[in-house]
Amino acid sequence: MEELTDRFVEGDRSRVVLVPGNHDVDWPMSKSAMTLVPDDQVPGNLPSELYRADTKYRWNWKTRELFQISDLPKYEQRLDAYWQFFEEFYQDVKDCFG
Repeated sequence: MEELTDRFVEGDRSRVVLVPGNHDVDWPMSKSAMTLVPDDQVPGNLPSELYRADTKYRWNWKTRELFQISDLPKYEQRLDAYWQFFEEFYQDVKDCFG
């Protein structure tokens, strides 16, 4: 990122926006914080349940399985590596984020 920032915006990190994506998630951490929901316990209104802002359910399209967050503090650590990089990248940028 440093090289790209130097090359395209003269090193001005305030002109770079970092957005996390699925490649930034620590998937082993995420998975260890969730439990598989047995078929007989899947909510009948699953689509609307998954779209609730505060839902603890996560759908895995690859395996077509439903998981529930069972350890929220651990699950919230899934982007820690991204946030560490983010803070280091912007450490010298003043007043960039309010």
